Amino acid sequence: MRPNECEGKNRRRFERLTTDLPATFTVLEGDTAVSGAISLEGRVLNLSTEGAGIETYPSQERKFLRGTQRVTVEIALPAHSKPLRFTGEAIWTTEITDPMKRMTTLRFGVKILNISALHSAWLASYIKKELEGASF
Repeated sequence: MRPNECEGKNRRRFERLTTDLPATFTVLEGDTAVSGAISLEGRVLNLSTEGAGIETYPSQERKFLRGTQRVTVEIALPAHSKPLRFTGEAIWTTEITDPMKRMTTLRFGVKILNISALHSAWLASYIKKELEGASF
């Protein structure tokens, strides 16, 4: 794994780790799940102590995830028996179509709003360890 590489000027205040970790998310209305919502599967493409970039296959989430919405996210971090969990706000969404695979994925960015001290420490430790182990 390596730090996220961006073309042009990097406007992010926090370094992001390019990754590929399994995640589940649920769209919220206030502090509760949207009526009829289910936990949906995705992959974390990049991760920082302030947020994450997630990719999933659009299906039911298309009708729930519009504009800025709150979501709960659970990420399976290596070496942890329980998932990292936080509540955040989906601050952008975009659909990516791969004409070669004839497939469309949904990508969205989540800003972390609420995370426990323990999970915040797990996240910071994981990112630091991975960035230190990255070869350039």
